[in-house]
Amino acid sequence: PPPAAGPRAPSAPPPRPPPATPRTPASRTAPAAPAPARPPPPPPPADPAPTPSRCPCQNTTTAAAPCGDLGSEAGWECAGERVL
Repeated sequence: PPPAAGPRAPSAPPPRPPPATPRTPASRTAPAAPAPARPPPPPPPADPAPTPSRCPCQNTTTAAAPCGDLGSEAGWECAGERVL
């Protein structure tokens, strides 16, 4: 019986290390969630402002021009570049 008690003692310490591992993943998941949640809010307000219900690009030369593949060729300013 005495020899059996010896090998059982060292078996107890192993179960202690596990609790330390769960702490690492927990702190990594917490900061990761709040970070991605903040970036999304800013983009929405910036888009609707310069573009109420038209295209992401506004022509400063001819406001009556259609929104096509003009880009900055005919004086078009894309929302987020120089549209205030």
